[in-house]
Amino acid sequence: MDEAERSSFDNLNNLVYEYRLKMDIWKGVREFNQMTEFLDNAQILNIDIKEMEGKINNWDYLCQTAIVDLDNCDVPKGLKKKLENYQKIIDVLIAIQNPNILNLENKVWDLRVNIIGTNYEFKDNRFDLIRLMNIDEIYDKIPEIKNFNRIANEEKEYTNLVKNKNEEFRSKRLQFKFRQYNETNKFLLIEIDKEILESEYEFIEQNILILHQAQLNPSSEVVSKEIINLLNDFEKYRTFLDNYVDYHNYLNMFEGIIFNAEFAKELPGELKKLLNENQVRSLIKVMRDNYLFKKFLNENIINKAINILKNLTDGFEKNCHAINVYLDKRRRDYSLFYILSDRDLIVLYTQKESLSIREKMIKKIFPWIKDINLSFQEIATNEEFMITDTIYNENIKIKYLRVSKLLKDNIDNLITGLTKKMKDSFRAFKRNFEARFKSKNNKRSHEVLYEIVNDYKSNLSQVIIMNLFSYMME
Repeated sequence: MDEAERSSFDNLNNLVYEYRLKMDIWKGVREFNQMTEFLDNAQILNIDIKEMEGKINNWDYLCQTAIVDLDNCDVPKGLKKKLENYQKIIDVLIAIQNPNILNLENKVWDLRVNIIGTNYEFKDNRFDLIRLMNIDEIYDKIPEIKNFNRIANEEKEYTNLVKNKNEEFRSKRLQFKFRQYNETNKFLLIEIDKEILESEYEFIEQNILILHQAQLNPSSEVVSKEIINLLNDFEKYRTFLDNYVDYHNYLNMFEGIIFNAEFAKELPGELKKLLNENQVRSLIKVMRDNYLFKKFLNENIINKAINILKNLTDGFEKNCHAINVYLDKRRRDYSLFYILSDRDLIVLYTQKESLSIREKMIKKIFPWIKDINLSFQEIATNEEFMITDTIYNENIKIKYLRVSKLLKDNIDNLITGLTKKMKDSFRAFKRNFEARFKSKNNKRSHEVLYEIVNDYKSNLSQVIIMNLFSYMME
């Protein structure tokens, strides 16, 4: 195909395109006239806004194309100008038909009378589209109408938010469990799993944050009272959990002591004050009878639970002297414990089966020991290494330690593989202990042992120290 033929072919295609575009424009004009003929007399609540908007957008796009591609574009420009008024009025129709406005009489009144300025009711059959478009300055009021519609939608959104959060919260159940401490004591404990507790706090914090954000939004003013009430419920539940954590921390801290048979025997009155079983049973009854949040969040019920927890915590704070009395007694029995703080001593007694805790406390009592591994006890078990004897001196029962028969009879086997220096050190330690204990039988064995250990900084002394700890924790 030469240049002339190609040019003729392109011209033909352009002519065909322009012809089809013009036909589409005229078709659009006819359809627009048909639509307006129907819409102008249609009751505003019966107008299908989506269908109307879809057609107008299609014609508008067609007009923009024609204005660019056609030499004579008077018709598309005229059609586009007519479309603009209908495009603008769509925002007014959306507000009028918005159920978030229609379902509230006060909002209908504000929109109809105070903003649009018509005496016609929206549902009046005489109030058609042409009457709406003929209202004075209706197009100037469109920004205000759009804003009014937006606020109505946001208010509904926040109303639903508060309703959903309220339903979600009140449908929850208390996640606490109740267990009996032991058969003889029959004391009930209130428990909640750590993961559940963390989840509850996370649930509270997330929802409080959401509600605070909603509260700050001017559009939520209509539901501000509901938001405040729900926030108060979340705050009350968080206060309840905070008080539970305070009480349970005390209980966990002292559990190994207050449920100790020796403590119960020596300080029964103080134990009763610490446990306050009547208060605990009252709290358990409140929580069991009102495990659903829709009942538990009742102000009288949750406040009662919070007050009981506060009383229990206050009881611990006021009666902790009983625990101090007990700790002082343990210190008088074993003077090494004076080196430990109350908290360390409580931790030691409540977690005395933990090797890591024992290692930590040994280092505090014997600070020169840098490294210790309790597996070193494999050299000699408690039963083999120590014998606990009972002697009577002026009717006072004294426990003491002495080197076991195993150590006496099998000293060579025990220290096989050790260096000569360590063997000599071990034998010297044995002789020193026996000599000092015989000369100081008015002292308790652990005191003598402590004095001797101060003279020996070798790893061999760790064996003695570890067995000393086991003895003291019996």
